[in-house]
Amino acid sequence: MTDAHAQSELSSDALAMLTEQVFANMKFASQPLEDLVKAAQRYQALMEQAAEAGSAFVDALGKVAVTAARARGATSELGGSFQKVVGRHVALIAEKQNQARKFTHQFIVPLQKRLKSDVKTFNKMEDDFKSMTKHYKSDLKKAGKSTVTAQKLATKGKDATALETALKTMMAKSREFEEFNQKCLRSALIEERRRYCYLVDNYYSVFQPEFPSTDQAMLSETLAAAENPEELPPSSEALIAQNSSGAGSAPPSPRLQPSAITQEIAAHHRALPPGAPPGGLSMMSPTPDQINPRARTNTSSVRAQGNLDGVLAEQFGRLPGGHVRK
Repeated sequence: MTDAHAQSELSSDALAMLTEQVFANMKFASQPLEDLVKAAQRYQALMEQAAEAGSAFVDALGKVAVTAARARGATSELGGSFQKVVGRHVALIAEKQNQARKFTHQFIVPLQKRLKSDVKTFNKMEDDFKSMTKHYKSDLKKAGKSTVTAQKLATKGKDATALETALKTMMAKSREFEEFNQKCLRSALIEERRRYCYLVDNYYSVFQPEFPSTDQAMLSETLAAAENPEELPPSSEALIAQNSSGAGSAPPSPRLQPSAITQEIAAHHRALPPGAPPGGLSMMSPTPDQINPRARTNTSSVRAQGNLDGVLAEQFGRLPGGHVRK
């Protein structure tokens, strides 16, 4: 019993340390993402300027083609053919303008919203984790004192069954604490995974057409790796298992439900919540309406807010000892 308790306690410490590292990583990654937003805004502004300049260029070129078609130097056929080329060039410029708008509404704006909510979400997750950890450790400390008292009575030949009961109670509390740490680590890893999965999905939906056909397999491989933001890959599940004693074995957390803001936007814009479109947003055929902010908001990019407070309320809503957390 004592050895099992010690092993469970060591596992809980290891799992808690990993969870704290994930929190630190998420905070550290916020600055590079903020830099990405600034770079994206500069890039998008230049894309719009280039599209405007390109539009002026093809407009002038079209006038020259018309002039050539009307000339008397046997250039009527050449001018007419050139007009078709210019017309195709106009369509290419329009695609660039469309991409610039998509870049704003399907990449920059969603990323800004996620970063804004990240600060509150991560702080809430970390605060809940620390608060619940204190309660579990307090309960373990009480169980340890009860065990010491029962051991003293047993050595005096009084109430021998009390020691066995106290040891069982302490072991049960250790298992509960380990399961709590498993669930917290899994939730933190999922939250960290989400931000990058949505980022890849949004990037792909804007820039995939720019890559040649020879690169499509590479892009598809990356998109497939980001296909299920709410599920951990086997390597992450193995990490949790390797740092667990086996005494407390929490099953994989259920898929986290979209937040209230995500559901509201999905209902309003008749779009699916994060992770729902098969293959992500990039697998959906883009239309001009999709880049209209009145017609479409990229719900795949709206960050689920307050995840761990909801997860903790559902998964560990009761504190050690059966008390309901206020």
